[in-house]
Amino acid sequence: MPSTPPSIEPAGAYRPRVWSVVKASISDAGRPREEEFNAWYNQQHVPEWVAQPGFERAWRLRALEHPTQTLPHEHGYYAVYELQAVAAFNDALARSHGAPWGEWQEYVGSHLVDWERTYYRTLAAIAPDKTDAPCWAIVKTDFQGSSEQERDFNRWYDEVHFPELISHPGFQGGWRLQVLPDDGDLGPRRQRYWAVYRVRSIDDFAAARAARAERGLPPWDGLWKENLIDTRIDCYEMIHHEAPAVPAAAPAASGGSGGGDEDGGGGR
Repeated sequence: MPSTPPSIEPAGAYRPRVWSVVKASISDAGRPREEEFNAWYNQQHVPEWVAQPGFERAWRLRALEHPTQTLPHEHGYYAVYELQAVAAFNDALARSHGAPWGEWQEYVGSHLVDWERTYYRTLAAIAPDKTDAPCWAIVKTDFQGSSEQERDFNRWYDEVHFPELISHPGFQGGWRLQVLPDDGDLGPRRQRYWAVYRVRSIDDFAAARAARAERGLPPWDGLWKENLIDTRIDCYEMIHHEAPAVPAAAPAASGGSGGGDEDGGGGR
């Protein structure tokens, strides 16, 4: 049974941010070096980019096969960068002088295919700092209807549906996102809305959907079936998470006249 629905992060606790999602698949030519490429991407490339101004943190995701996956994956990998603004990513690209892949630049054209880059803004977040969930279930959809209907849909999703689903066992939090069009986009923007659920296992996501059905709750609570189009569920496993190192706190000054080394070398 679900627990008490968690609340959306209060104002000030998690300010809205922007995501840059780089999407690609490994080509047949790149398969022999896939493990080597992933090691470089996770251990060198992502840390270098997260250290750039305006970057908050990043994740790398790999497509995960599961019966919950409603359609074949469009991309084998996602690199998700959380930013203070879209300009942070575009400025980092400009500083790379046309070679953002470093030592792999000459290979990416043949080793990676189906390139896309899409920017999103966060609409809502639940427990955004719990970043260790091994799996992500991503519900993608688009909306057709009036502006008023779309506002009502987003309010229902953020305040009712999103917290209720995350209250089920195995869920650790999530985000709701909306496409943020930018001239730096690559490829189609696809569905305008994403709901990202971080879970211990995709089985937990499937169990939550089954539990809702057993309680007589239809998809979207039966409210938005006529408005939602191009809906799909994609399943991914997290293979890397990167956040800037937090500087160590300075040691507290000891009290009293004899609290430290006489030569000032305490703690060297």
